[in-house]
Amino acid sequence: MPKKSKRLTHSSSADPSQKSGDSGVTEVSGRIEFDLSTGLANKLDAQRGEDTVHEGKKLLVERLTLVAVVLYAGLTLWLAVTTSKAAKSAEKTAKIAQQQLELSERPWIKFKPRILSLVFNSKFFQFESTTVTIEDTFENVGPTVALNVSSWEDVFPLDATFYQTAMTRQKELCDANRHPDPARNFGYSLFPKDPFVNRSIVGPPMKLVTGATMKAPQGERVGFVLVGCVSYRAPYETIDMPRHQTRYVYLLGRTGTDGIFNTYIEPAGTVAGLEVATLPDGLSAD
Repeated sequence: MPKKSKRLTHSSSADPSQKSGDSGVTEVSGRIEFDLSTGLANKLDAQRGEDTVHEGKKLLVERLTLVAVVLYAGLTLWLAVTTSKAAKSAEKTAKIAQQQLELSERPWIKFKPRILSLVFNSKFFQFESTTVTIEDTFENVGPTVALNVSSWEDVFPLDATFYQTAMTRQKELCDANRHPDPARNFGYSLFPKDPFVNRSIVGPPMKLVTGATMKAPQGERVGFVLVGCVSYRAPYETIDMPRHQTRYVYLLGRTGTDGIFNTYIEPAGTVAGLEVATLPDGLSAD
């Protein structure tokens, strides 16, 4: 830093011709220069250095704070995701355990039919029909009692859709039975390993049978299919919950001497000795 000097010059003059005792005039002329010491300059430089260091520290602190905030936010997000996954996993595990417990403790009803007779042009109902007498056996193979047990079944002639018409009707009625009116507390209880045998008489009107009758080399022939379901609930389920169901579909017919199951019979009189053949796509249990 350039130094400034401070200098004071004083000069005076007297005219010798003036007499002693006369007043004199003093003339002062000069120049003032300031000289800042080296210590003060160094102090200013040091102050500027300290300011620079302070600004650097402040910037570093701000950056470290930003990094800390980002890390904290990331950690918080990771913890939230991990906690959410753990909660979902625990919920899924609990649900699976609950389902396994219910499956092991709930009732299961299976069904087995036996055809006793089939009568064409029957007068059993108020209209002319083909009546089929069936012996139904319901058995609870589960460990607990089945409540509000009820069943529905019917026999339909095989038409151009084979048995799809019958399965459509089965779906309509069984779906309705799965969601009964809670105010109607009907049905019976079925205990484990204690089969219940029931006899039912069902059958279609003769006009449907006549419409489904087909011509064959042996004469007129018609086939029949049995469809139905049994509905029930477990003891730990409330009465307004959807019912469990076992659904079934069986073809009626006879097994010939060649071992082939014949589904078509002559539509006349009383037919005995009919058997049933299971249709796998019609069986279900839930």
